[in-house]
Amino acid sequence: PEHLADNAVTLAKMASGTDGNIISFDSSGNPVAISTGTDGQVLTSAGAGAQPAFEDAAAGGAWSSRTTIEVTSSVETNGLTATFSVPSGTRQIKMLLYQITSSQSNVPFLFQLGDSGGFEVSGYDSGSHFITGGTLSSHTTAGGGGFIIRSESNQAHTGIMDFVLSEESGSNNQQRWISNGSVRNAGRGEEWTTYGSKLLSDHAGGLTHIRCILAAGNFAGGKITMMTV
Repeated sequence: PEHLADNAVTLAKMASGTDGNIISFDSSGNPVAISTGTDGQVLTSAGAGAQPAFEDAAAGGAWSSRTTIEVTSSVETNGLTATFSVPSGTRQIKMLLYQITSSQSNVPFLFQLGDSGGFEVSGYDSGSHFITGGTLSSHTTAGGGGFIIRSESNQAHTGIMDFVLSEESGSNNQQRWISNGSVRNAGRGEEWTTYGSKLLSDHAGGLTHIRCILAAGNFAGGKITMMTV
């Protein structure tokens, strides 16, 4: 019998197909054409023994929802708090702070999480410290009342805060939020670093709200933006 030499079949010798299709093999090892997907779809493996297919890309990985609150003593803050609704299924939150000021000196500035039972005001394991001129100058803790951003909020400053949610294994399907972030006080030349964790009381319902809160006094100005994945 005659045999084809290696690399002897050119494109011109192949049967015509459909623009966008690709060649795969079925369970019998015979070649098959994988139908073209729609614009934006990606080729997705179906596992061993199955043909791949064009499917919609999985959600996640990009910041989607975006909400901004102008923090003043009377607009959307109810005096002490700026509250954000968290979309269902959110697994990561980024809080962007810009030129936040308060009406009272040396006031702790916190983020608190809310679920079906309301805002949780205890059980946070959180801390913050600041560096001035390369020197660690202070260290504070929130006393369990929230994710502490900084221990005093009387000066204008800009910053960024990230919250990351991971699920702990176990029969209760527990959900814990892990925080880390930084805040810059341009007026004082300080860099604040913050960190912490909080186990939600409502594991099944998950996170529904997040709020920025001052221990006393009012916000005097600035913006807070929430972004989610």
